Amino acid sequence: GGATSPSRGGARFRCRAGSSAFSDEDRAEADMLRQQMIQQQKEETNSPETGNMVDVSDDEWEAMVAERKRQKEAKKSSPKATIPTAPPPQIEASRQTGTARTFVDGLEKKTESEVKAFLEQKELEELGPGVSPNKLLIDVREPDELTLSPMIKGAVNLPLSKLDEALSLPQTDFKREFGFPIEKNDEIILYCQSSIRAGRAALKLLGTGYTEVAFLGDNLLFTSFDRAE
Repeated sequence: GGATSPSRGGARFRCRAGSSAFSDEDRAEADMLRQQMIQQQKEETNSPETGNMVDVSDDEWEAMVAERKRQKEAKKSSPKATIPTAPPPQIEASRQTGTARTFVDGLEKKTESEVKAFLEQKELEELGPGVSPNKLLIDVREPDELTLSPMIKGAVNLPLSKLDEALSLPQTDFKREFGFPIEKNDEIILYCQSSIRAGRAALKLLGTGYTEVAFLGDNLLFTSFDRAE
């Protein structure tokens, strides 16, 4: 039973009817966020169509808006203060300086060169003694997409469609189902075909306690990466 409100450009967002935490001001904030997401998707795909580009659940909208409000309050109280890491998890200080282009506030967007350096470091760490936290490059596309365009070499697959279920599993069941372990303090970079699903997956991970999460942007074909066999 959710209410649906129209927004600019024919896009729509949902909010739960009677949600006391989601005010008219919050809905306006969610509308602005959606416009940013649609604009970025238009830029990355060169498509004028905006119909169903962004499909974000009520919980995700509320989490994004609450996070933006919390960051604004933190800046008001002490502009130089470090942002605490209490839930919802925070981005590190370097990401607040504008050095990285962001998808929405609170998500870091990695470049191809940064991801390649991440993979090189990951490979070195795996050759040595056990290192914690682990580094994970996660492809959130569906399995049938991987046959047409193989994963980046060194990546693992966790489809966005299975993410909610996956995050509810005990660690042993997760590893058995998906073939790799995952911990809350792992360094995680996500990617997909156009970065929209990766951005959504990053929001879900941050919202469930994962603290080091980013996604690969501008990667429509990610052609410069070595692929898995």
